[in-house]
Order: sequence, then structure tokens, then C-alpha cells
Amino acid sequence: MRTYVKLAEAPTYVIQYPLCSACCVDLEYDDGWTCPGCGTSWDRRASDGDEGDLYESWSGETLDGPVVSEDEAFDLSLKREREEREARLRALGIR
Repeated sequence: MRTYVKLAEAPTYVIQYPLCSACCVDLEYDDGWTCPGCGTSWDRRASDGDEGDLYESWSGETLDGPVVSEDEAFDLSLKREREEREARLRALGIR
């Protein structure tokens, strides 16, 4: 017999919000999906595993800085998220 944890109440079923596979952050939606970390864009009808269009490709703008790996993009996204959380806490007078 399998061992399960015993819960007081039944949990809810959650379907994951679309994520950027490099930055591992929730995508923003405005008639299509965009990663707030790297700017990659996907069509509104994109589905799991579809490759996006890099920011420079769809925007026509050139980004400053070096090209980073997916691991580095993930680390940078975590750092940015942590800094934004700290700023919100400071604004609330919690930190």
C-alpha cells in the first residue's frame, strides 16, 4: 500500500500558468504571451513546447549586454524577483 500524507481538506486542482522555460517566470499576456525577464514573445495560441520569438527578432530593437545561457537567465530572474519583493516590503514598511 502506498503512503500518502493525510490532509484536513481536499486541495484544489491547479493548471500551471504559462512559463518561460529559460527564466522560469510567469508570462505576461496582452494579445499574446511575453516573458518579463527576457522579452521572448509567443502567439496567443501557443501551446506547450512552442518556441518563442526572441525580443530582438520581434521588436526590431537591440539589447545591450552579453548573451546569457538559460541557467544564467534563470539566476538573473530569481535575483530580479528577490529585489522586487524586497522593494515591495520596504514600501510597506516591513523591511
